[in-house]
Amino acid sequence: MAQGIATASVAGRYVLAYGVKQPGAVVGRHRVEIRTGGEGRDKDGNFVETAEQLPAKYHLKSELTATVGPGSNEIDFQLGSRPAANPR
Repeated sequence: MAQGIATASVAGRYVLAYGVKQPGAVVGRHRVEIRTGGEGRDKDGNFVETAEQLPAKYHLKSELTATVGPGSNEIDFQLGSRPAANPR
């Protein structure tokens, strides 16, 4: 089955695509990985690599899932983190 990929904007908006730029996703249940790192280009066109900032539970060891139904779907994930320890 084709892997779906989406890139989010600064505002958090995204459009999923699978296969060769087919918009959307295959209907059914899917495992989800969310990543912040990767390769790309900066504003000057230079190659840059960004380090991953999320814990592995959101990507390599992800247990996140989403069920895609027929038609339009909006599936968002609220990522949480542990609260900072209180300074003493």
